[in-house]
Amino acid sequence: MKIMIERIKEIIEKEQLKKLCKDPEKVYRRWFFYCYLRKQKFYLREIAQIFDKHHATIIHGIKQAEIFEKQNDQLYFLHTKDLFQEFNDKTLFFDKRNLIEDIQNAKNLKDLCKIKRRINQNIYKRDDA
Repeated sequence: MKIMIERIKEIIEKEQLKKLCKDPEKVYRRWFFYCYLRKQKFYLREIAQIFDKHHATIIHGIKQAEIFEKQNDQLYFLHTKDLFQEFNDKTLFFDKRNLIEDIQNAKNLKDLCKIKRRINQNIYKRDDA
């Protein structure tokens, strides 16, 4: 257990997950750890101390992570797949998406930003591959 905590602290430090940041990748990764540590029977106070956050922030993050996992949110899983593999021994697989369909179905800037993140993560089918 102590080795696992040290590894988590190492990732938190390396990725600067304690800093206030609204970048979805960092937020999702923080939420993953909140939820994971809670499932490992850590108290909210202990998780809050690890991240230098208020316990209410931890509760919110846990609820959000549970919602995203229940809905099989692809972006959440995309940004946390390495953590799922390392800490939950769970390999995640993604269906390749159709870029043209996603662009045509985009309704706002938020949807276009999701598409951009998917492109950067190589989620779309490529005809030349």
